[in-house]
Amino acid sequence: MSTRLGGWVLGIELRRVHRAAGFSQRGLAQELGWDASKLSRLLSGLRVVTEAELLLVLWVCGVKTARERERFRSLAARADQHRWWPGFEDSSLSFRVSGVLEDQARAILCYSPNVVPALLRTARYGQALPVAEGATPGLFNRFRPPQCVFLVGERALTHPGPMPSIMRGQARHLAALAQRVAIRVVPEALAFGWEGPFRILDVPDLGRTVQVDQPRSTLFLHDKESVDAYAALARELMGIALSEERSRGLLREIAGDALVRQ
Repeated sequence: MSTRLGGWVLGIELRRVHRAAGFSQRGLAQELGWDASKLSRLLSGLRVVTEAELLLVLWVCGVKTARERERFRSLAARADQHRWWPGFEDSSLSFRVSGVLEDQARAILCYSPNVVPALLRTARYGQALPVAEGATPGLFNRFRPPQCVFLVGERALTHPGPMPSIMRGQARHLAALAQRVAIRVVPEALAFGWEGPFRILDVPDLGRTVQVDQPRSTLFLHDKESVDAYAALARELMGIALSEERSRGLLREIAGDALVRQ
């Protein structure tokens, strides 16, 4: 049985509660009287949990309120799904899932037409946006960072933004990052009519997953048809994007102009 996105998300939440309860994975398996591989497969989304097993795990981990038990039942009911949408009411779970995907990814392709991607933002730029988005700190400074490609819309770089000083700092930050991270600018004239922002993350055990950000929520897609469709879209965007060298030149130009305007 392959890993399903819904089961993987349930595993994220079960890991969170067992760690909050002070259990290691091995310790929890011992407390449950389970074989370690049984719990591992459940937490990895490789095994569908029964209601009795779920309630036992929650009880041992101290999750005893009816509201929380019902939330986990809802997650378990969707454990076999390859598409997953937490809905408006659970945006905190969207952030957690996105963060774990990002933290575990071996490769990330990100397309962001109108704003600078979260992983490339300065703190001031991120704080100025109407909706805050977290990003894994120090991702590019790891011993083995994920292979990242950022396709950034020209409008995200040239929009005047909330304050000139914020945009100046952001432009300089991108120009410096482009020396070690693949950033390719998608010209605004060529990107007219394209889809909104998305990310394709390649995660060990889970495989490729698409993250489509929407107002106040996020859609996660793990089915082959959707992933292949977004991969094809990414290839088309790569075809119209400036090369890394030309993009670095444009970023230096934008940063230089920003410095002149100070």
